[in-house]
Amino acid sequence: MNRLNQEYKKILESDSLPSNKFWKLEKRIKADRKSPGVIVEVSRSYMFQTLLELMSEKVITDEDLSGFSKELRDDINAVIKQFG
Repeated sequence: MNRLNQEYKKILESDSLPSNKFWKLEKRIKADRKSPGVIVEVSRSYMFQTLLELMSEKVITDEDLSGFSKELRDDINAVIKQFG
């Protein structure tokens, strides 16, 4: 979130017209809301997909998964390695 806030700040501090800054920021926030790093539906049935998306977008690292099973971590890392 801190990274996003810094990016939003750059938009607001740009030399564009105030209305252009507003609409650019609005568009960016709308797109970012769909990112799993911003909001995520927590559900056991979507856990693997959610963790995979968070890892892919570099919101979390393998170290953040240390409390999960080795099998789950290996599966996630294998998918990322294959498609990353």
